[in-house]
Amino acid sequence: MAVKKPLPYSVTKDELVTMYIDQKPQKRIIDQINEILKEKGISIHIKKIEHPEFMEYVGTYGTPKGYFIDDND
Repeated sequence: MAVKKPLPYSVTKDELVTMYIDQKPQKRIIDQINEILKEKGISIHIKKIEHPEFMEYVGTYGTPKGYFIDDND
């Protein structure tokens, strides 16, 4: 059984894609995070996804396989 890792506090778009790529296509991942960024008035051209937007993505689309939410954060 694989050991699960705690979710990082924030991620880059590339890291987000890596976390979810076995669950959905890259274009869908990017489109989904860009939609969250647009709703918050944040440029879709940023590379780093800050904690609130990352947690909204995880809350909306589920925790990626191999990770868990660390309640101590």
